Amino acid sequence: MLTLAMVLVPFGIRAVIITGQQVTATEWTYTVTYEPLDNYAVCPPPGDVAIITLIGLSGVTSATAPTSTDIDTVTSDPTTIDFFNSVNLAWVPEVLNGGTEVRWTHFGPGTGNWSVPLHVFGFKVFTAAPVASGTVNVTSEGFSIDVSGSGRCPVQPADDRDFIGTTEGPVGTTLLQVSIDIKPGSFPNSINPRSKGVIPVAILTTGTFDATAVDPSTVLFGSTGTETAPVHFAWHDVNGDGKIDLILHFKTQATRIQCGDRSASITGKTFSGQLIHGADSVKTVGCK
Repeated sequence: MLTLAMVLVPFGIRAVIITGQQVTATEWTYTVTYEPLDNYAVCPPPGDVAIITLIGLSGVTSATAPTSTDIDTVTSDPTTIDFFNSVNLAWVPEVLNGGTEVRWTHFGPGTGNWSVPLHVFGFKVFTAAPVASGTVNVTSEGFSIDVSGSGRCPVQPADDRDFIGTTEGPVGTTLLQVSIDIKPGSFPNSINPRSKGVIPVAILTTGTFDATAVDPSTVLFGSTGTETAPVHFAWHDVNGDGKIDLILHFKTQATRIQCGDRSASITGKTFSGQLIHGADSVKTVGCK
């Protein structure tokens, strides 16, 4: 996954947090973490609704409910696991205001009310085209310490776990798509993830893009395009078309390319500040 993860910066002292990260050029994923005794939507109507909202997005076309929890780390009872998974995954996503806002709504009680921190993983948002990741706002409603037994409803300020802060999300700066060639001169582009060598990657000059405009100090490469910086670079004609390209070398293991990956990506900027993105196919070997 990308390294562009930002932990929520909470307003005041709150135990629930949300972390977000860009995992591809068009996908972001979020995790909600509950500290012990945290819960949500535990009061009678209208206090049985919880909401998480991302604000300040750009270009979002769809969102999905979370996909998993780690409830199995605190119990081995399959019935309990099934029940709490179904409860905690029951978030309804909505894309609002022309793709600038995403809201997840949960109807009825959910829980993280355990003796250790637990997580709900895989809240996702998607854009139709690659865009840059940046800081977006996040808020919640309906989170509190578990007051279902004490009856302190509506939730009192001392029990409130709602948060206001920031996380990562699509901010709408367009990424210029560039042509890249992993391991120039070879196909398929075979990569052994266990190799201690380097992977050459060329950013190609084309009829619409001049690779000499790329600032090598900004370039990152890997499984998702933000894993590692080059250990060496040079400008020369890589593919023999008479145009100067940019060739970079990256330590294989630092790219986090894993067995089964089918592509890898580059991100970076031109000297003028234009964000770039390029991808090429890979075939992993030496994985048995």
